Amino acid sequence: AVTAGKRETVQLLLDCGANIEARNQQGCTALRAAIQANSFESCKVIALLLDRGARMDAAENNGTADTVLLQALKTGEKELVRFLFEKGASTEATSEDGSTPLLEALSMQDTQLVRMLLER
Repeated sequence: AVTAGKRETVQLLLDCGANIEARNQQGCTALRAAIQANSFESCKVIALLLDRGARMDAAENNGTADTVLLQALKTGEKELVRFLFEKGASTEATSEDGSTPLLEALSMQDTQLVRMLLER
């Protein structure tokens, strides 16, 4: 439901007591899976999950340990990055390998993302 962008289904599952921080077989929370789905529909699910208390700082179990913001940056979706800023994503949070959002944007050579991060 999360990766398919089925907001109503996700809402129903949460209303019925589903654990918002539960992980799939790859170790991703619903929030991370929605970000990886990278679709217009998944943005609605991301908003719902954050409104319902999904943690942006939850460590990932799949070996990358990227922060939610780093995952969003890697999609290149600037509106998603802005939305995460509005919801309190930290530009200072680092992944397990020491990557920061700014370093990631620089490595992507995306001047808009770099500028956006420097303005924070």
